[in-house]
Amino acid sequence: MDKKPLIVITMGDPAGIGPEIIAKVVDSGELFSFCRPVVIGDAGVMKRLIEDMRLSVSIRSLALFTDADPSPGKLDVLDLKNVNLAMHAWGKPGLSSGAAVVDYIKRAVALTLDRQADALVTAPISKEMMNAAGHQYAGHTELLADLTHTPDYGMMFVGGGLRVILTTIHVALKDVPRCVTTPAVLKTLRLAHKAMRYFGFDAPRIGVAALNPHAGEGGLFGSEELDVILPAVINARD
Repeated sequence: MDKKPLIVITMGDPAGIGPEIIAKVVDSGELFSFCRPVVIGDAGVMKRLIEDMRLSVSIRSLALFTDADPSPGKLDVLDLKNVNLAMHAWGKPGLSSGAAVVDYIKRAVALTLDRQADALVTAPISKEMMNAAGHQYAGHTELLADLTHTPDYGMMFVGGGLRVILTTIHVALKDVPRCVTTPAVLKTLRLAHKAMRYFGFDAPRIGVAALNPHAGEGGLFGSEELDVILPAVINARD
């Protein structure tokens, strides 16, 4: 019988909520009905979390990913040993944890690209601490794009029948209007079309959200819809 997909889960910020979410989900046993999860992170942090929360799952620290053998009641952790447990405190991310999260993501991406893992799932990180540690990325999206040498990328949310892709990612609200350009909207439309074809829709219909209230009301509340967004829609139709 074919094995279930092997999925690597990055632990996220060691001081954040990632370890707790992972531990609770694995402790529930639900994951093992459809996949084989392996955490990329720090086994010491996961052990402390499980002890603090009195969960029943046990931790198995791995030095080699090839030793992974996920099963219910047990959590395999590829232990990168990059957290000083003596200095670790829940809810207090720092420079060391900001550096650690990038190590987890890099290793997980390498394992996935090498086809040792079938998919990658990421737990939350502190973008502030990641940047403070010298890794200049706005978030997971940009870091993953860099590691996979992907020039055109987007962030898509999928839930039920709803699929939403963003033209702007990780920018201050005050900067959004200048980032909504005709080329940016057109690129996002092309990415949306490509993604929907991947999901099995041969001729997807894509709705484009306005920037201003009431879609600008003919220029009364802003002209971006007429000057920027509509030209991209017309171009995409062609």
